[in-house]
Amino acid sequence: MRGPFAAKRGGRVVAVFTDVEVAALRQVAAEMLEALGSDQTHDLRRLFPPAYADDPVRDEEFRAMTRDDLLEHKREAARTVLTTLGGFERKRGGQRFELTREEAEKWLGFINDARLVLGTKINVTEDMDHDPLPESDPAAPAHNMYIYLSALCGYLVDALME
Repeated sequence: MRGPFAAKRGGRVVAVFTDVEVAALRQVAAEMLEALGSDQTHDLRRLFPPAYADDPVRDEEFRAMTRDDLLEHKREAARTVLTTLGGFERKRGGQRFELTREEAEKWLGFINDARLVLGTKINVTEDMDHDPLPESDPAAPAHNMYIYLSALCGYLVDALME
């Protein structure tokens, strides 16, 4: 399966999503922007791993110098996702839009960041089952979104490498 992304000449990427996927991605992007603007560092810890795990003083100095720029970069990626999701054309029950190479790379960063934050919330481990859970399972929404974002990440990497 090729997924929702396809490479085009000139480094552009075409994306095709269903209305449900667009709504879900908009919600995730909005939630990421909210989290990136809050003081809830626990859920964001995977986005900012320690640079100097053995030296708390140097690590704090590094954070002080880089955190604001990194946060803004991550916010810009989420805003790019929201903006590009708004610039679609209708195609056979779905929504189609093109991304520049730069936009596609921001999408990739956003998708990965969203996976990391969600993975922290649901305590993802290496031995996690990557099969979707049934809708009746209370853990299904977050678990299944994590699986979906993981697949999107792979599809987008493949499109960018073509």
